[in-house]
Amino acid sequence: DGIAHYVVGLARGKHINPDGNRKAYMKIDIVKGKIIAVEEDVAKQGNRVIQEELTDDMLYLKLTQGLSGSYIMALDKSTGKVVFETKKLNNRLGTDFDPFLLSKNRIVDVSSKGIHIFDAKTGKEVKNVSFKNIGVGRFRNHVIFEQGILLLGTKGLAVIDNQGEVKEVIDDVGKIHNLAINEEIWLVEKRRFIKLSTDPLAKIEEMELNRNEMVFFSPNGTYIMKLNADTNQIVFL
Repeated sequence: DGIAHYVVGLARGKHINPDGNRKAYMKIDIVKGKIIAVEEDVAKQGNRVIQEELTDDMLYLKLTQGLSGSYIMALDKSTGKVVFETKKLNNRLGTDFDPFLLSKNRIVDVSSKGIHIFDAKTGKEVKNVSFKNIGVGRFRNHVIFEQGILLLGTKGLAVIDNQGEVKEVIDDVGKIHNLAINEEIWLVEKRRFIKLSTDPLAKIEEMELNRNEMVFFSPNGTYIMKLNADTNQIVFL
């Protein structure tokens, strides 16, 4: 529609400074080269924008707060006024931030303690799931996809939907060497090839790999092949 929604540092109502000053919201008509609306002081100086998601009526921002914290803010897309801010979460050690997932009426975010589900209209936390209760050990990493989250811990892998429900736990998953997510989830770790469905979220296949076997697949998840390094035989699965 030729409209840009922009959050940037703004000093004295006119001097743009992307990395400094208190943050302001700007609604810009790109075709006419005209600023339609400005809402100043939507965030403090030093609160850096690290993720943006635009919907029909909201602009969702993830912002830093302090050295290791972050929170999500929702702005009314038509006026730029702040609708809500979620509570501050502490990020995982060794990461700048973890991205949030916006799914229908829910926001799914990850902190150093667990998974947090917020109402996308009010910002109220409706559920949180502690990593300690998921059963995969200490949190190592995660991948967000349309239907939920793959959560990798020191003791295994969990598949969690957008409502925070744990749908599948796979024990003793090592380093993931290859991953593709399309209509299905395919992943290869040290000893296994694992296939999961996305609707519903569930494991549908698990294949043990011998020491001399490797599995490869296309990044878009259209074909899978297994290579036997001893015989140089390739089998399409």
